[in-house]
Amino acid sequence: MKPGEKRLLIVFFAVLAIMGGLIAAAHLSSWQKKLEARSHQIGLEELEIEETLAEAEDWQERVEC
Repeated sequence: MKPGEKRLLIVFFAVLAIMGGLIAAAHLSSWQKKLEARSHQIGLEELEIEETLAEAEDWQERVEC
């Protein structure tokens, strides 16, 4: 294999590795954003549950009256 061919092959694999890294980073970033959004949604749901449970006694008193 000629030296020029070797250099071309090395450049090709280097570009391929860089592109693969960029694609992987984009996937991880997207996944992280989805996880953060879901975490925020779960936090809101937990707050709603806590508020509903805090009102449970009031509703039970109204039903008993």
